[in-house]
Amino acid sequence: MFRRRALAALAISLFVVTAACGDSTGGNLGEQVVPRPDSQIAPRLSLPDGFDSTRGWRAGGGSDRLRFGRPVVAPRAGVVLLRATTHSGDASHVVAHDAATGAVRWRGGPVPNPESRIDTLPFVVNPDGREYVVLATTGAEGGDGVDKATDTTHLYVYDVASSGDGVAPLREITVPGEAAGYEVNSDGAILVSHRRGATVVDVATGETTDYESGSEQLAAPKECGQLVGSCNDNSRLVGITGSGPLVQGHKAFWVPGGWFSDDVTPQAASPDEGGVTVEVVGSADGKSFLAAWPVRDGVSGVERVWAVHDGDTGAVVASVTCEQRTDGFGDPMDAEPVLSANGRYLIFDIVGFDLRSGEGRCFAADEQRNEIQLTSVADDGTAYGHAAPSSTSADPGTPASVSLETGEADPLGDDTRVPSLIGAGVGVFDEDGGGEVYVYPTTS
Repeated sequence: MFRRRALAALAISLFVVTAACGDSTGGNLGEQVVPRPDSQIAPRLSLPDGFDSTRGWRAGGGSDRLRFGRPVVAPRAGVVLLRATTHSGDASHVVAHDAATGAVRWRGGPVPNPESRIDTLPFVVNPDGREYVVLATTGAEGGDGVDKATDTTHLYVYDVASSGDGVAPLREITVPGEAAGYEVNSDGAILVSHRRGATVVDVATGETTDYESGSEQLAAPKECGQLVGSCNDNSRLVGITGSGPLVQGHKAFWVPGGWFSDDVTPQAASPDEGGVTVEVVGSADGKSFLAAWPVRDGVSGVERVWAVHDGDTGAVVASVTCEQRTDGFGDPMDAEPVLSANGRYLIFDIVGFDLRSGEGRCFAADEQRNEIQLTSVADDGTAYGHAAPSSTSADPGTPASVSLETGEADPLGDDTRVPSLIGAGVGVFDEDGGGEVYVYPTTS
């Protein structure tokens, strides 16, 4: 499965935003009174040159009884969406802020958090030209000491163009079982991975389709017997493409009834080398996805051909050969592929791609430069992240910017904040667990 949203391995804080000027007397969230904090003018932080530190807004950091999580952007509506959770942790709601001003456009009504909540996640999708935000919750519900609690996943679907307070979801979609992870297709499908396999949910209609791992419905589109066993062994659904489900098998991946990975192997790559096999890493939008291939006759366990594949055809869009991090500070495969807002550039951990030119860039450590782990990318191909002083240091390193056009990298000031998200004409700056979100306009 794609690992970038594997919840058992990664607890992701969810997003909520604040209001520009509004009533702060509170609203109901379950039986509790929940503060409705106003957004505030953001401080003049040290930011990269592409952002205006004089015109930002801030969410969080007050005395309100809300926790703030990771934001997402609805680019068409120009909205920053966050999840607000009470400190008691028993309920959450979505807040939609105007990206430019911070003004609250709408607030969702409260939804309960399961008792053994892994986390509550928001996603933005846009089927049929409309933008939706989906608030996902998963965990154990019910149970009275005699009857056991039931693991359940709920997807609450809201129209991003809503208005008002206490907005009800357009629909609530229930998937039995606890989610192990989610993958999102921007055209309106969400894949919920669970113990039985996976369920694909159509956000616009609420329809669900179940897929059982290893089942005939996931079988490869061609014969794929191997020296030992078959590529169909332990097959599992890992994503959704325009051509159908994306399946990871043994030493291969494919779309059932469609294309097969052996037919789209990048140059210098191999599906199996020294016991290392090809693996689908993730997708930012379901239209293309990233795969890590062993290098043919390469150093086992060190180098990979990182290739972006077209979801409809499997064709290689861009690729680069680069080392895989082995620093012991988290599995690099758990990093998240990130697209620029215009869809041209994609970054993942220490690699970046221009999807128009097909060129990839590697930012692994070499004789002249430290390794640079990338976090966000702008429409002009400027990516931001941190240069690690060494592969074994827990220090996040020096803030840095890189050009995916030229491959050049530049240090930023030690106190410079790098954006965690860029879109809708703003950069979003937040820290995991920090409880505050800062939003500043871009200068271009």
